[in-house]
Amino acid sequence: MSDDVKPISVRESFDKSVRAAVRAGLIKKLDQGALIDAARKVADYMDTPGWPYVDEKLDTVTAGTFLKYCDSLGITPKLDVKPNKDGSKLARIKELDGGLNGKSGSSRNRRK
Repeated sequence: MSDDVKPISVRESFDKSVRAAVRAGLIKKLDQGALIDAARKVADYMDTPGWPYVDEKLDTVTAGTFLKYCDSLGITPKLDVKPNKDGSKLARIKELDGGLNGKSGSSRNRRK
């Protein structure tokens, strides 16, 4: 992440995406309000300190659930990621993004 970009919460980012989609006519709040509220609840949960570790266990469900809500709303970015030379799409995404939190290596022992 560059120095001039201020990190924002998942909820703030989601709300910005929803507002942009409403302005573009892609989302009708009255028709999709329940889905938007459910996604906000999940986004708030993802913003809690310590997430993705819940009761010392890695939460592997919430992020996928949130992305499914976003996809249902039509606000999930379409990533055209080609496998890198070792054939792994995940490795390619990490390479593009600078790894988890801009660091390389395993994320297994990164509890706070």
